[in-house]
Amino acid sequence: MRPYQIWFDSLDPTDASQLKFAHESNFQTTIQEHEVSYAQADIKWMLEHDYFKNIKAGVKVNKNEFARIAIQRNPADVVGFVPDGNSLANWSDGIFTNLHSQTGGHILNSYAKLDEDKWWDFITGKYEAGELIEQQDFGKTYNVEEDMLAIYVQSEFSGENFRGNIGLRYVDTEQQSSGYVDNTVFDETVDYDNWLPSINFAYDYSDDIIIRAAASSVMSRVNYNDLKPGLAIDANFGSATGGNPNLKPYEADQADIGVEYYFTEASLFSAAVFVKKIDNVVFSTEAIEYVDGCGTDPSKYDQCRVTRPRSNGDGDVTGVELQLQHSFDNGFGFITNYTYVDSETTTPDNAKEMVPGVSENSFNGSLFFENEQFSARIAYNWRSEWIGVGAAQAVRNDSYQQWDASLVWHAMENLDVSLEGVNLTNEVIQSYDTNYNLTQNTIEFGTRYYLGVSYKF
Repeated sequence: MRPYQIWFDSLDPTDASQLKFAHESNFQTTIQEHEVSYAQADIKWMLEHDYFKNIKAGVKVNKNEFARIAIQRNPADVVGFVPDGNSLANWSDGIFTNLHSQTGGHILNSYAKLDEDKWWDFITGKYEAGELIEQQDFGKTYNVEEDMLAIYVQSEFSGENFRGNIGLRYVDTEQQSSGYVDNTVFDETVDYDNWLPSINFAYDYSDDIIIRAAASSVMSRVNYNDLKPGLAIDANFGSATGGNPNLKPYEADQADIGVEYYFTEASLFSAAVFVKKIDNVVFSTEAIEYVDGCGTDPSKYDQCRVTRPRSNGDGDVTGVELQLQHSFDNGFGFITNYTYVDSETTTPDNAKEMVPGVSENSFNGSLFFENEQFSARIAYNWRSEWIGVGAAQAVRNDSYQQWDASLVWHAMENLDVSLEGVNLTNEVIQSYDTNYNLTQNTIEFGTRYYLGVSYKF
C-alpha cells in the first residue's frame, strides 16, 4: 500500500512550539446501549407431491432498542483555560515516532505529543474548581425503538436434475424515534411494511456442472444515527442540521445466474452475473423547512435551511463474480474470489457516482493446510475505493488491503489451541472529505493477535 503523503511548507511537526491546541482536543463522553429481544416459531408440513416436498412457515417478533446519550463540557471549548496561550510546548513530553512504521519521503511518521497525565491533572483541577461542568448534549442524544413482525412461508421443490425453493416474507415495522429540537423533546412514530418474495433454482447440467439462478426482493434498514429526530439550530444563520426519522429502508430487487464446475470432489470454478435495482438511497441534502426557533425572528422560521439525510435516490448495480478453489492431496489448498461491480446512483444535484458502500473491484484469497493435527490459513483481502453511506456520503475511502492468518492445533480429541493474527502488515484506512478535498481520517488499528483454547465436552 502507498503510504499517506504529507507536504509541510514551513511547519515542523516535531517542534511542539509550532503546534497549538484546537477544538479537536475537546472531550466528549458518549454512552450507547443496544438491546435486542425476539421470539420465533416455525412449523413444517411434509407434502405428498411430485415436485413440492414441503411447506415451511414461521413468525418472528423482534424489538430493537437503541439509546445514545452524549455528554459535553460547558464551556465547550477548553482552549480558553490553557495558560501561556495554547502552545503545545508547555504540555509536550517528547516526540511520538514510528507512526504506521513508515520512514522516508513526505510521510508523517513522528510528531510532538501531549503529556496526557499533565493535561488531565490540569483538567481535573478545573472540574474540581467548578470551572468545567459536564452537561448533556441534546443535539446528539436520541433513542430509536423498532418493533418488527415478520411472517414467512416457503416451499422446497425438486425433480429430475433440478431443485430449489420459493418463498414470501412479510415484514411490518413500527419505528419510534425521540430526540431534542432546541432542547425540547421531539417524538415521531413511523410505520412501514415490506413484501419480500424470493426464488432459488439449481439445475444439474451434468455430474460436475451445476447451473444456479435466483431472484429476490430485499431490504436493509438505515443507520440509527441517521434516524435521530434532533436538530442543531443556528438561529443567527437560519440553518439547522440533524437526522431524519422518516427515512425509508433501502429496498432492492435483485437477480443472479451462475455456473459451477466441480473438476474434483473438493475443487470448484464458478462464474456468476448479478443485477440489482436499489430504491431509497440516502443522501444528505439541504431543503427549506419550517423550524420553530430557526431564524432571528418568527417570520423567518419557515425559511430554515435544514440539512439532513433523505431517501431521495436510487441506484443500479451490475456485476460479475469469479471463484476458484482447489484442494491438493497433501492437505494444501487455496480459495480465491474476484468481484467486479458497475454501480451508479444519481445524486440530488444530478451528479453520477458509485452506489454508497460499494467498491468497483474486490478480491480475496487464502492459502490453507489441513490435516488431522493442524489447520493453518493465510488470507488476503482487497477492495478499491468506496464512498460512505447515509450521512457519511461526503466521505470517500481509499482502497484498502489486509493480511490475516490463523493456526489451529488439535492438541487432543476435544481440545483445540488457536493463534490468530489480524491486519498483519498494519494497514490504515484513509478517507477524504469530498466537499473540501481534504483528508478526514487516517485510521490505524494496528496488528492484533489472539490466543485461544477451546474444549468440547
